[in-house]
Amino acid sequence: MIDRHELYVMCNCGHGESVRVLDLIKVLGDQVTVGFAISKMRCSRCRMKNVREYRITFSAGP
Repeated sequence: MIDRHELYVMCNCGHGESVRVLDLIKVLGDQVTVGFAISKMRCSRCRMKNVREYRITFSAGP
């Protein structure tokens, strides 16, 4: 069911975006923690490392 999880991250600039957890695991390895993944993220709008908030979401869809 991990394939239905996403990490939603919002930057201090107000830009927010979701990343599939499976994609994070593919890039960072299967032992990655949420904290480590966030420490590597950079906003695609302002290019800064300024995570204001984050949450893991789950899609119950098909």
